[in-house]
Amino acid sequence: MVSLRSKIILSMILMSFVGIALTALTARNLMVQRFNELGRDPLAESFMIEVIAYYSEYGSWEAALAAESHIEFVIRKRETGELPPPVLTPEDQPPALWTEGDGVLLFGPPAGPMGLPGGQRFGGTRPPRPPAGSEPTLPPPPFLVLDTEGRAMLSPIPGLEGELVPEVRLEDTIPVEYSGQVIGYLYSDARAALNRQHRLHLVAINDSWWITLLVVVGLSIPIGIIFGNRLGASIDRLDRAIRAMQPGALKQNVPVSSSDELGHLSASFNQMSADLSNAYEELENSRQLMEEMSLQDPLTQLPNRRSFDESTNLVLTQAYRHNRPCVLAMIDIDRFKLINDNYSHATGDRVLKLLADLLRANLREVDILARYGGEEFLVLFPETDLSEAYKLMERLRETVAEHQWNDIDECLRITLSAGLVEVDINDTSSNTLAKAFNAADKKLYLAKDNGRNRTEC
Repeated sequence: MVSLRSKIILSMILMSFVGIALTALTARNLMVQRFNELGRDPLAESFMIEVIAYYSEYGSWEAALAAESHIEFVIRKRETGELPPPVLTPEDQPPALWTEGDGVLLFGPPAGPMGLPGGQRFGGTRPPRPPAGSEPTLPPPPFLVLDTEGRAMLSPIPGLEGELVPEVRLEDTIPVEYSGQVIGYLYSDARAALNRQHRLHLVAINDSWWITLLVVVGLSIPIGIIFGNRLGASIDRLDRAIRAMQPGALKQNVPVSSSDELGHLSASFNQMSADLSNAYEELENSRQLMEEMSLQDPLTQLPNRRSFDESTNLVLTQAYRHNRPCVLAMIDIDRFKLINDNYSHATGDRVLKLLADLLRANLREVDILARYGGEEFLVLFPETDLSEAYKLMERLRETVAEHQWNDIDECLRITLSAGLVEVDINDTSSNTLAKAFNAADKKLYLAKDNGRNRTEC
């Protein structure tokens, strides 16, 4: 697969090639066109003088053609000095007239608007130079002259005189004016047949274009590589940053080294990365809070039954491994319903919260305390046998019984009943804890039946 960096470099180099090629081609065409114009314009100006003089001599095209040909008229007038000599002599013909090889007049491109076949040559071969003392001759007229109705009056093509030439558009012609009126139109689509000097000029220009092309190619390749690498480096940084984005590492930063579209894209990515990171942190905090809430009793802030089970499983695993005893205690507040009935449920909730703080303060750090539900609590005494656990529970029960609840009511007294059972650490089945719960619950009801405010084991 071709990388984007390679595509950028190749595109820049290709654009340079195409740009230089189009420039060279366009410049050469314009140069040839300019050669044609330089060859035609002076000749057209000189020929226009001859045409106007020819027309004015007889007053109309018909009269002029009937009296004498245009060539005879020009020769006669030049001999008398009434017409200036030609701008260009046959020895120095303009590039629009003569070829180098056989000296033949060329009129019209390969498919000119005069409808003539491409490459046809008009006017015949170049007439030989007259011997010294002989009468001078002239080549056929280099331009097509039309009257106001579009008929050919003077033509370099034999037999075209007097015929309509609809292929020629008047907007492509030069108006011929006499005494303020248009008497006809002058047209030529001559293409330059370059002489040796002009061809050498074009060769020099072509050579300079090729040299320029080679220089541009030599420069465009390293420049394309440099700029392509710069663009590719920015995109690579973005790609690496995107790939590095993972949960917990969403905040990635790429340097903004420009103010163009890539710079804006990098800045937008940095902002998006920061927003995603903040959103992820908020979501993670919410998840942790919800997880804590799912493991915590909202009223007493003690662990709930689910949290107790998870913590107890870890303790029991250690107990199984090291053969250490564990005791489960189930605690219930005596006659808690009377507190709700005599005071209020709000007061009952307050008693539960204060009792939870009192139990937490009078248990060991290793002991696991949880609210089982309602007015019942659970305590797991790890690495503690039944007799020691009984002593700890009795001390806890007496502390609660002697506690003064003056913040609620000076007459209020709270007592606890508890049932203790030693967990069978030799039972590795999945319902070991459930068995312990059932046994502790029976001991709790036994304490209730035996008068409450007591511990049964």
